[in-house]
Amino acid sequence: MRHPTAFCAALCAALALLAAGCLPPDDRPEPGSLELTVERGAALALGFATADGWTVGFERFVAAIGNLRLAGDPDAFTSSCNAYSSPSYDRTFDFAVLPEPAKVALAWGLGRCSVNYRVRSPSFDTLLGPGVTPTDVALMRVRGDDAYEAGKRVVLYAQGQAVRGGVVKRFAWVFRRGFALDRCPASSGSGYLSVLELAAGDAPSFGVVVRGEELFRRAPDDAAPLHFDRYAAADADGDGAVTLAELAAIEAPSDDPWPADASDGTGAEPATPPETLADLVYRFLLPRVTRMVGGGACNAEVRG
Repeated sequence: MRHPTAFCAALCAALALLAAGCLPPDDRPEPGSLELTVERGAALALGFATADGWTVGFERFVAAIGNLRLAGDPDAFTSSCNAYSSPSYDRTFDFAVLPEPAKVALAWGLGRCSVNYRVRSPSFDTLLGPGVTPTDVALMRVRGDDAYEAGKRVVLYAQGQAVRGGVVKRFAWVFRRGFALDRCPASSGSGYLSVLELAAGDAPSFGVVVRGEELFRRAPDDAAPLHFDRYAAADADGDGAVTLAELAAIEAPSDDPWPADASDGTGAEPATPPETLADLVYRFLLPRVTRMVGGGACNAEVRG
């Protein structure tokens, strides 16, 4: 009598061969490929100076980037992209120490395609970049609440300090709001860097840059100055640490014209301007932390 294990193995092999014989051939044309890379901006590497005289530096800036997807032209009414693959994995980086541009993912497709990616909490099987440990990932995967999100995992952990004269203020902020990003404009304001024609055999590389300084703008606009005086004033207990809860007690800057097209990624148009400094940072500045290299802030859509 044949051993049951051997019989099962033979049966599975026979079924696999039968299924393969029933599959139609893939007669689609050869696709092009697109590699998405990520790098840290100069402020994360070297720190930056604010308009009000503070020098800000980062010690940690940890987030996962991935879920690369090719979609149709966002301004077209018909599907213009034949997406062959949509890699769903992510990689977690500490952008305060990332030494050079790193690969995020590779996708294949044909046609006029829009590049979409996500800034998210690390998945359980995320790939670890330089400076990231399994302990970091385990802590970021713990669900929790804050004033803006309930029952969500950590998407970004930002830690650093600001110095002016002999005064030092530290920050260690946890953000639980993730985003899907697309429609990344060219710096000229004409067209999208994230939309391209992908032909058979093409192999372009697209770069995403992470900009920690965006958390310190007076308004969600590239022309708005970087500042820290209000952040420092939020340290009500004088312990030298500025928390998001303390930022919620400080009014948002009101002396700058509020951008008419400002979005917080929730789909509300127009988005209600921030009342507090915490509102400004969490709702309007956080979505601007990543963009295509050489371009403006992407369209961001809040994702769980």
